[in-house]
Amino acid sequence: MNQILTKEQREEILSYGSEYGISSACRKYSISRTIYYRWQRRFEESGIEGLKDRTRHFVPVNKLTPQVEETLFRKVAEHPDYGPLSLKWLMEEEKIYISSSGVYNILKRYNLSRRTEREVFSSRNRKKRPLPTDFKASHGQLWLCWTDERTDLLPDKTVYQYSIIDVSSGISCSRIYNENSCTFALDLLLGLAIPMGKELLMNPERIITPRDKIYTALKPRGEHPYSKTLKSMGIRQIQWDIDFKDFKGLADEFSRQSHIFLNTRAESCRDMEELRSNLQNFLRQYNLEDPLTSGPNKGYSPLENVRRSVNQKINLPLWAYLDRQY
Repeated sequence: MNQILTKEQREEILSYGSEYGISSACRKYSISRTIYYRWQRRFEESGIEGLKDRTRHFVPVNKLTPQVEETLFRKVAEHPDYGPLSLKWLMEEEKIYISSSGVYNILKRYNLSRRTEREVFSSRNRKKRPLPTDFKASHGQLWLCWTDERTDLLPDKTVYQYSIIDVSSGISCSRIYNENSCTFALDLLLGLAIPMGKELLMNPERIITPRDKIYTALKPRGEHPYSKTLKSMGIRQIQWDIDFKDFKGLADEFSRQSHIFLNTRAESCRDMEELRSNLQNFLRQYNLEDPLTSGPNKGYSPLENVRRSVNQKINLPLWAYLDRQY
């Protein structure tokens, strides 16, 4: 499809894709999935007006300003595994429009066209701490999330434990699913972590996520469902960094204790429902009774830390004490 389409025609294509599937729409109208997703993103952001044709004036590589190259180098340092197309998208977020081939030419000129070269460049040039040097997580402000693969909790079955923990208090929530999917990571975030956080007077400003396809994939973060959800809630996403060793200790402690608790009951555990019930029993013990051995408020149980932070006798919501199906 070479002709320029009107915004109404593009909306019609999106409607067709919504009803009959994206693949069908792309075949019927002879467009690529990339174009479809681009229009879909514009429509979600700006409605039908976002589907207007955009005339962009790409700057020839030999006329690029030093500021443009500096911006690209900064993006490379932050995302060394991104290729020219993904870097192009990141540049557009900075209102800099350059073709993917233009990005590639710059990378090649500075010996950054290979991923290994960009990784070396990143290790030398990226900022060492994505958090301010004087940053201290206060109550409910900074969360960690991650996924653990478990192969020894059910006979001949691999399951995935999704977890979120508040760095300050240690309050944790976790669920087990039989697949490794962004859908389940969002289910934990939106179905459990955010509601429980509100009950405990938490307002997360930042969430640290693994550099994994479940949370970020290998494309610009704004394009990923998990990242888009955080952005819509005004929460900044930060990827795991080697400097987060103190935070990682908190996550490692939770994973270790939950694994021990579940493993001791693995022989008598018959199915997923019983496994999930065991996990909920562990969470009640962990959040209410067990003192933390790492983190900024070790020596107290997570709920005690919450009460100390808000200076009132706050409790977990009633549903946190019940075995709920999910």
